[in-house]
Amino acid sequence: MAGGIFSRRLSDKAVKAFVAKAQRGKKLADGGGLYLFIPPAGQASWRIKYRIEGKEKTYSIGTYPDVSLAAARIEQDAVKALLREGKDPVTHRRVSRASDSTQSENTFQKSPRNGWP
Repeated sequence: MAGGIFSRRLSDKAVKAFVAKAQRGKKLADGGGLYLFIPPAGQASWRIKYRIEGKEKTYSIGTYPDVSLAAARIEQDAVKALLREGKDPVTHRRVSRASDSTQSENTFQKSPRNGWP
Protein backbone atom coordinates (compact mmCIF):
# COMPACT_ATOMS: atom_id res chain seq x y z
CA MET A 1 0.00 0.00 0.00
CA ALA A 2 1.34 3.37 -0.94
CA GLY A 3 0.03 6.41 0.89
CA GLY A 4 -2.95 4.51 2.30
CA ILE A 5 -4.29 3.67 -1.14
CA PHE A 6 -5.15 0.02 -1.65
CA SER A 7 -3.24 -1.43 -4.58
CA ARG A 8 -5.23 -3.84 -6.76
CA ARG A 9 -3.24 -6.80 -8.00
CA LEU A 10 -5.34 -8.53 -10.64
CA SER A 11 -5.93 -7.59 -14.24
CA ASP A 12 -8.63 -8.78 -16.62
CA LYS A 13 -5.94 -10.66 -18.52
CA ALA A 14 -4.84 -12.55 -15.38
CA VAL A 15 -8.45 -13.46 -14.55
CA LYS A 16 -9.10 -14.77 -18.08
CA ALA A 17 -5.91 -16.86 -17.98
CA PHE A 18 -6.85 -18.33 -14.58
CA VAL A 19 -10.33 -19.28 -15.77
CA ALA A 20 -8.95 -20.73 -19.02
CA LYS A 21 -6.74 -23.09 -17.01
CA ALA A 22 -9.82 -24.06 -14.97
CA GLN A 23 -7.81 -25.25 -11.99
CA ARG A 24 -10.57 -26.71 -9.84
CA GLY A 25 -10.43 -25.93 -6.14
CA LYS A 26 -8.05 -22.97 -6.64
CA LYS A 27 -8.38 -19.31 -5.65
CA LEU A 28 -7.07 -16.21 -7.37
CA ALA A 29 -6.83 -13.32 -4.90
CA ASP A 30 -7.23 -9.65 -5.75
CA GLY A 31 -6.63 -8.36 -2.23
CA GLY A 32 -8.79 -7.03 0.55
CA GLY A 33 -10.59 -10.34 0.81
CA LEU A 34 -11.80 -10.45 -2.82
CA TYR A 35 -10.96 -13.59 -4.77
CA LEU A 36 -12.08 -15.70 -7.70
CA PHE A 37 -12.75 -19.33 -6.82
CA ILE A 38 -13.31 -22.34 -9.05
CA PRO A 39 -14.99 -25.10 -7.02
CA PRO A 40 -14.29 -28.78 -7.86
CA ALA A 41 -17.59 -29.09 -9.72
CA GLY A 42 -18.66 -25.65 -10.82
CA GLN A 43 -18.14 -22.32 -12.44
CA ALA A 44 -15.69 -19.62 -11.35
CA SER A 45 -17.29 -17.23 -8.87
CA TRP A 46 -16.29 -14.05 -7.08
CA ARG A 47 -16.25 -14.18 -3.30
CA ILE A 48 -15.24 -11.90 -0.45
CA LYS A 49 -13.80 -13.27 2.75
CA TYR A 50 -14.47 -11.11 5.81
CA ARG A 51 -14.68 -11.24 9.58
CA ILE A 52 -17.49 -10.03 11.77
CA GLU A 53 -17.74 -10.56 15.51
CA GLY A 54 -14.59 -12.68 15.35
CA LYS A 55 -16.05 -15.13 12.84
CA GLU A 56 -14.76 -15.62 9.31
CA LYS A 57 -17.49 -15.55 6.68
CA THR A 58 -17.79 -15.58 2.90
CA TYR A 59 -19.93 -13.32 0.73
CA SER A 60 -20.61 -14.62 -2.78
CA ILE A 61 -20.92 -12.00 -5.49
CA GLY A 62 -21.62 -13.95 -8.66
CA THR A 63 -20.11 -16.02 -11.42
CA TYR A 64 -17.42 -14.97 -13.85
CA PRO A 65 -17.80 -13.70 -16.62
CA ASP A 66 -21.33 -12.57 -15.67
CA VAL A 67 -19.71 -10.42 -12.98
CA SER A 68 -16.56 -8.67 -14.20
CA LEU A 69 -13.51 -7.87 -12.10
CA ALA A 70 -14.55 -4.20 -12.01
CA ALA A 71 -18.08 -5.08 -10.85
CA ALA A 72 -16.68 -7.43 -8.19
CA ARG A 73 -14.51 -4.59 -6.87
CA ILE A 74 -17.52 -2.28 -6.68
CA GLU A 75 -19.40 -4.94 -4.71
CA GLN A 76 -16.34 -5.36 -2.46
CA ASP A 77 -16.45 -1.65 -1.66
CA ALA A 78 -20.15 -1.94 -0.75
CA VAL A 79 -19.43 -4.92 1.51
CA LYS A 80 -16.64 -3.04 3.26
CA ALA A 81 -18.99 -0.07 3.80
CA LEU A 82 -21.52 -2.37 5.50
CA LEU A 83 -18.77 -3.85 7.67
CA ARG A 84 -17.70 -0.34 8.76
CA GLU A 85 -21.31 0.20 9.88
CA GLY A 86 -21.12 -3.04 11.88
CA LYS A 87 -23.57 -4.86 9.58
CA ASP A 88 -23.11 -8.40 8.31
CA PRO A 89 -23.27 -8.19 4.48
CA VAL A 90 -24.82 -11.66 4.05
CA THR A 91 -27.57 -10.93 6.58
CA HIS A 92 -28.15 -7.52 5.01
CA ARG A 93 -28.56 -9.09 1.56
CA ARG A 94 -30.99 -11.74 2.87
CA VAL A 95 -33.15 -9.09 4.55
CA SER A 96 -33.09 -6.92 1.41
CA ARG A 97 -34.09 -9.83 -0.82
CA ALA A 98 -36.89 -10.86 1.53
CA SER A 99 -38.17 -7.29 1.60
CA ASP A 100 -37.99 -7.02 -2.21
CA SER A 101 -39.89 -10.28 -2.72
CA THR A 102 -42.59 -9.24 -0.25
CA GLN A 103 -43.13 -5.98 -2.10
CA SER A 104 -43.26 -7.69 -5.50
CA GLU A 105 -45.87 -10.23 -4.36
CA ASN A 106 -48.57 -7.55 -4.44
CA THR A 107 -48.07 -6.32 -7.99
CA PHE A 108 -51.22 -7.65 -9.66
CA GLN A 109 -54.09 -5.24 -10.06
CA LYS A 110 -57.70 -6.03 -10.74
CA SER A 111 -58.94 -5.14 -14.19
CA PRO A 112 -62.15 -3.13 -14.41
CA ARG A 113 -63.68 -5.96 -16.49
CA ASN A 114 -64.86 -8.74 -14.15
CA GLY A 115 -61.46 -9.01 -12.48
CA TRP A 116 -59.74 -10.29 -15.63
CA PRO A 117 -57.34 -8.46 -17.91
